[in-house]
Amino acid sequence: MKYASIYLVVFVLLGQSALAQDSQPGSTYASILPKITMGVEFRSAAIAFVAHRSNSNADFAVQVTFADDRPTQQCLATSDLAGKLEGMSSFFKKRELSLKQAKRKFPVLVGRLTLLTDRESVDGYSIYADSKRQRIVAFDDDNKAVELVGQAADYAIFAEGCKVFGKK
Repeated sequence: MKYASIYLVVFVLLGQSALAQDSQPGSTYASILPKITMGVEFRSAAIAFVAHRSNSNADFAVQVTFADDRPTQQCLATSDLAGKLEGMSSFFKKRELSLKQAKRKFPVLVGRLTLLTDRESVDGYSIYADSKRQRIVAFDDDNKAVELVGQAADYAIFAEGCKVFGKK
């Protein structure tokens, strides 16, 4: 299995995967099919959320560790991560930004979301927010920046850990 970050890459499965990007505002800018997602990792200054499974029909084993005094959480989650997997693996573009604009307007690191897939390995992307944490941008390893639809609060769900993702 290989690691693939999901931010600015679209995986299309037509017998084999192909990479594509759509540069139109409002378009799906990044997406990975949930069926090929074998792991989800979100890391920030406050938490490390790690969920892995052995095959596309298996449940996820989840572990959440916290930077503060909260105890580590471990649980099993459903194969669709409590209905959240599809939403966390698709991103919509608002606009492209210059690196200089993005660094000035989006100074707050939200975290890094990485998906482990069974198909491709792609360089990673980090998510930053504006000072009010209302808008978010993704930086890629080639120094490109794209403002995404969504807010920094969308990533707070990972800190809920087993309360949200654990099997009921």
